[in-house]
Amino acid sequence: MRLSRWADIGYGVKMSVLHITNGDCAVQLMQQAQLCGDFLPWRDILHDGPVPAGLSLDELSKVRAEFIAESIGGAGSVIDVQRKFAERDLQFKALAQYDTIRLWFEHDLYDQLQLLQILNELPIDVLSTHKVSIICTENYLGLLSPDALLALQSFEQPLTKTHIQLAKRAWQAFCSPTPNDWQDLLDLNTDALPFLSGAVERMLQQYPGVGHGLSRVSHFILQSLEAGDKTAQALFSDYQASESRQYLGDSSFYALLNQLQNAKPALVNYANDGAEYSISEFGLRVFAGKASGLAAIGLERWIGGVHLSQNNLWYYDNQSGRLVGPNSTLVRP
Repeated sequence: MRLSRWADIGYGVKMSVLHITNGDCAVQLMQQAQLCGDFLPWRDILHDGPVPAGLSLDELSKVRAEFIAESIGGAGSVIDVQRKFAERDLQFKALAQYDTIRLWFEHDLYDQLQLLQILNELPIDVLSTHKVSIICTENYLGLLSPDALLALQSFEQPLTKTHIQLAKRAWQAFCSPTPNDWQDLLDLNTDALPFLSGAVERMLQQYPGVGHGLSRVSHFILQSLEAGDKTAQALFSDYQASESRQYLGDSSFYALLNQLQNAKPALVNYANDGAEYSISEFGLRVFAGKASGLAAIGLERWIGGVHLSQNNLWYYDNQSGRLVGPNSTLVRP
């Protein structure tokens, strides 16, 4: 049954409400909690694949749909994914029909990037014509009970120009063809978006690591397998436990696992008749820092607006917590 989009605020006065959140699980919970209004799940894994600068919302959605359809198993055809993005964008552009817009997001990288994109697209003048608010906590929305979700309303705060201005700057930095502006956000006062700095740091860790050439997730897979053979599900469970702010879905994780298996030479192999994965001899060398796995898995990769390639390689230095640029002599691919 479709819930009413109108919330009764007393004295017979009703207002229309739009709840924007990270995905379908959160929407289902909001419906179970009997929240009144319409719901808009954002549904994009912006931490994976190209997010180039200079594109309109419609143009970027086409880029994102093509990437997701081609790289994420079970996502559907390009046409199917493009249709879902087009429906999302059409609903977002109809914000003017609502009196109240409420943003529900989490503290992790997945949510923070979605929040930046939404605030970048949200016209500042909507703040003077609508009631716009944000609820952003350390709670994973899809794992809450309906009552616990409703209790989060005590953390609701009005959205301000400060929020939007910071988000616009951060989004432009994320889409930039070089990561300097994104990294420089760590030197700014980002208190208006209290979970932004953590998201910036976590995204930097997805760059190839100095020495081994792997992202934090891929390197963790080798670390977990170095301790013993494991199934894909066990690897994912171990990985989730390693993140203080869980953000990566199982489909994205398994895509990275397949990448390590399909590398030339392979960093992981099937073990025990294919039921489990094991680390290869080359994988052991990479894990020990005696070889780089970057060339084996491929140099071509996007992180936000940065297109990593032979001529544009950036590395993450775990000791300094900073990136090492293409002209550095610290490491070689």
